[in-house]
Formats: sequence, C-alpha cells, structure tokens
Amino acid sequence: MPNDGIMAANPALYAKLPYDPVKDFTAVILTSTVPLVLITHPSFPAASVQELVTQAKAKPGALNFTSTGSGSAQHLAMEFLIDAAGIKLTHVPHKAMGAALTDLMAGTIPVMFTGISNVVGLAKEGKVKVLAVSTSKRSSAMPQVPTLGESGVSGYHYAAWNGIVAPAGTPAEVVRRLHTEFAKAMNHPNVRSKLGGLGFDLVGSGPQEFGDLIRTDVQRLGRLVRTAGIQVN
Repeated sequence: MPNDGIMAANPALYAKLPYDPVKDFTAVILTSTVPLVLITHPSFPAASVQELVTQAKAKPGALNFTSTGSGSAQHLAMEFLIDAAGIKLTHVPHKAMGAALTDLMAGTIPVMFTGISNVVGLAKEGKVKVLAVSTSKRSSAMPQVPTLGESGVSGYHYAAWNGIVAPAGTPAEVVRRLHTEFAKAMNHPNVRSKLGGLGFDLVGSGPQEFGDLIRTDVQRLGRLVRTAGIQVN
C-alpha cells in the first residue's frame, strides 16, 4: 500500500526511482494516518520534551536515538524534532523495531520515536516512558499524552500515512467509484476496530485532498532529507 515513505520520502532518499509519485499516479483516498510517540527508557532523567531538549543542548551529539533504519518514519520524526528544537542527536539505526525497542528498554539507547501500538502495553507496564505524540492533535489511543506542540516544540507535526492510488490517467469516474468503495470498506465496524486497535487514525480524504498531501509531503520530506543529510545505506 502506498505510504509517505514510498510516495514522499523515497524521491529524496534514492537518486533513481522507477516512478514519479506525482506524475505517475492519481490519488484515490487517504486511508489512515499513524501517529508516532517519543519515548525514553524509564530511568532517563527527562520527564518532558523540554527537559530532553535542555539535555541535548547541554551536550550536542551525546544523546543517541534509534529507528528502524535511515529514512524510516521513526528517523524522519526525530529529524523533524532535531530541526525544530535546534538540537543535535546521534542516530544509531536498527534493522527491526523489535531490536530497537529491546535496546531502549535495556537502556542502551535512551530515546526514539515509534508507533503507538508498539508501546501502549509497555507504557502500562512501566517499561518505557512516553513523552509526547508526533501529531498536532492528541491520539485517542493515548489521550493523556501531550503533543509535541503542547510540549513546547511550536508547529511540530508528523504522521506516517497510508493511502490508495491509481495509475495516472485513470478516468475521473473510475477514481470516484474507487474512492466510494474504499470509503465504504473503511467504515465497516470490523475494519475500524482492527485498525484503530493498531493505532491507526482512519481518515478517508478524497482524491483532491490526498493528492495535495502527496505533493506537499514530497517537498516537505525532501527538504528534511536534504537538510539532515540523510543517506540510505
């Protein structure tokens, strides 16, 4: 399924792609967004985002963070924070979320972003400390967790997203029909319950709005990748 990585980040991460996310596709429907949460090891001496920022500014580059790889959603979310807060952290990527979380819970890596579904249970058990959510609004999955904007990082917003696209040139009436059918499927109680339980926020935006998001994020994520000097190994 097309997502923000495939459609928006990859054009900046890879020199040659076999597709153009804007020219080669027609947006159909934005199915969901996926908030990320900023977490630390429970013993990490920062109880808030601002305390984390203060520590990072005191020792630039001394704090490590992890992700599931260069250019991943977790990596991009942290780079947005680094840019917005004017701090410097060191990226120590892993190849899988399980390994990244294991290192964080062991205290080897102090901080990272991850999907809410990965940490709801861990937070209740006291195995991780959740500082903030990446979206501009609080998540219904963890409503007690403040946003990064509420935590003093003005204007911060990042959410991974998923959607449906069709080949460029698909007739408008076909696109409308596809949107209608996918919207019906998304409204089915079983679908909403299943995806909601995984931390997905169901959206259902139409072709125009979704197309605008793709074009905006191609530019936005592209600027971040270039500014941060992110390279795919």
